[in-house]
Amino acid sequence: MGNKSSGVSSVDTIQDDFNLLWGTAEVFGTAWNLSSFSVTYNSVLTPPGGFWTKDEHGHKAADPTLHVEFSQRHEVFFYFNATAFAASFVLIILLLSKSVTRHKLWLRSMQFTVIVDLFSLMGAYAAGSWRALKSSIYIWILVFAIFIYVRICRYFILSPYQAVS
Repeated sequence: MGNKSSGVSSVDTIQDDFNLLWGTAEVFGTAWNLSSFSVTYNSVLTPPGGFWTKDEHGHKAADPTLHVEFSQRHEVFFYFNATAFAASFVLIILLLSKSVTRHKLWLRSMQFTVIVDLFSLMGAYAAGSWRALKSSIYIWILVFAIFIYVRICRYFILSPYQAVS
């Protein structure tokens, strides 16, 4: 990256790298946050499985059907969805706090929040759409593929920046 023999100081190189990362992080964080926030909010309003339409068999109208039919899945869905929703708020706070944006800890906190948000959304999706064996296999393949993608991105994108520091 930047060494003394080339006449470029490593501080300037780190600053340039940070400016590039900050520009992409702000745009990416805002886009990610808006989509994550809307997905989690919408899934609270329309949970997987829908609602009971009538008062019958001991159920009240407008109660979620997933809670009655698959109570453990509903609880897993609820906690993953709540975690993703909270991570969206944390990401908003991290993007709006201008006093800490030049620190490496802030960038790592933002990356961690995005990863927690991503895996929480995947967990909520898996818990909410797990019905038959075939769809379960597709969901686990999707989760595994996204996990591998995150690991590859972490290796190829963050490795050059970690070598400098």
